[in-house]
Amino acid sequence: RRANTTTATVRVVVVVVVVVAVVAAVLACLGSVRAFEDHASVVDRRLNGVHLGVAMAFREEAAFQWLDEKLDHFDEQSHSTFKQRYWVDKSNWEPRKGPVFLYICGEGECGGLTGSYLQETAQKLGGLILVLEHSYFGMSSPFTDLSTPDLRFLTVSNALVDLGYFSRVM
Repeated sequence: RRANTTTATVRVVVVVVVVVAVVAAVLACLGSVRAFEDHASVVDRRLNGVHLGVAMAFREEAAFQWLDEKLDHFDEQSHSTFKQRYWVDKSNWEPRKGPVFLYICGEGECGGLTGSYLQETAQKLGGLILVLEHSYFGMSSPFTDLSTPDLRFLTVSNALVDLGYFSRVM
């Protein structure tokens, strides 16, 4: 019975985090492509990253890893991939009882693991934290510029499938 309660709690936490991220993604996508074109000059080609605003402050900035993510999840003929950046914090993880927190950085550069309520909560509950940088932002940009043709894969549908794939391989 206790395992069922823990499993239900984990599902609720993951669903809440994902719902918040999806709402943010939908609201961001409602803006025009022109908004992205206006920011094309802030592409940092050294990092292959798009910087739309100030990067968030994080504790373990250099401890990221890479996931080979499919560029277009809906074209079965396409095998193009890009590198999507992610972080894992196992420092408080209690595998048999702790929840898994999935933190999605949203539309901006991600710096890794937050030094905030998420790590405090993971510490209290013995949780594992997974952090995923949104495709097209930060160092997870599949292209070196934000021209309109290169933005065709920046869709809510592809972003959601990115999350699903990340969740499965983790």
